[in-house]
Amino acid sequence: MAAIQRRECQGLRPLRDASQNMYSRPIAKLVGQAMEQAGIRQSKKSRKVSDYVLDEVIDSGPGYQDWSATHTQLENSKRRVRFYLVRREASVADKAMIERAAKREFQLLESLQHPGICGYNFSEHELGPTLLLEHDPKAIRLDHYLAQRKEPLSIDEQLDLMRQISEAVRFAHEQRVIHRGLNPNSILVSESRVGHPKIKIINWQLGYRAGSATMGASHEVTATAHVDRLIEDTNTAYLAPEALMMLTLLVSIWIFFRWGRSHFIYFQANRLLPMGWS
Repeated sequence: MAAIQRRECQGLRPLRDASQNMYSRPIAKLVGQAMEQAGIRQSKKSRKVSDYVLDEVIDSGPGYQDWSATHTQLENSKRRVRFYLVRREASVADKAMIERAAKREFQLLESLQHPGICGYNFSEHELGPTLLLEHDPKAIRLDHYLAQRKEPLSIDEQLDLMRQISEAVRFAHEQRVIHRGLNPNSILVSESRVGHPKIKIINWQLGYRAGSATMGASHEVTATAHVDRLIEDTNTAYLAPEALMMLTLLVSIWIFFRWGRSHFIYFQANRLLPMGWS
């Protein structure tokens, strides 16, 4: 490949000056036409999930990428398609972490049918586990919604938004589900009528569902220990203190026992332990 780029292989004439190496729009058009004539086209299968065709990337985050998608037969039917992406060169542990995040979000959404929580379907794709979420093309993140408004929200509008968010969170808690990563990036806002914003909560991959005596342990969905790797740094400010404290505590315990074990071995080898220690 390097030899081709330097045009040092048979059949390619050397460049007379650097300007000939410019990748311009006419050259791009010629390359596209050549690929079309050669029958090289993007796989339609890779751009289709279930009955929906991918349109464009609308969001991304640690381990996932969201696309807008349109139904193959119903043009007004839209979905937010979430791919949980695993890099080919990723370690086995990293792949398992992303796959668990996808499974966790899927399992939690199973029990969360509520107007304020984004509904879903699950699908498999060659790129990995995929969620098909409800999608309003006009919906935007809460922080963007507030920033784009020409006038600040009225007191009634603020209270209404808080009520909607609180009701959705309370419903989830009644199902023994905790979001853990609630922040402006996880709340979508749309307006079917001007001045009447409606919210949907998304991004449940950090959450967990507690078990219960009636449902049994099989109903439980455990929380992740990799909070810092599944949320953007800018959103850690919204995490509950115990989420990061627990992570810090686990690291501290590991360091303490690693330090303690090495010093115990040293003291034991040099007969420096008190009488009765072993």
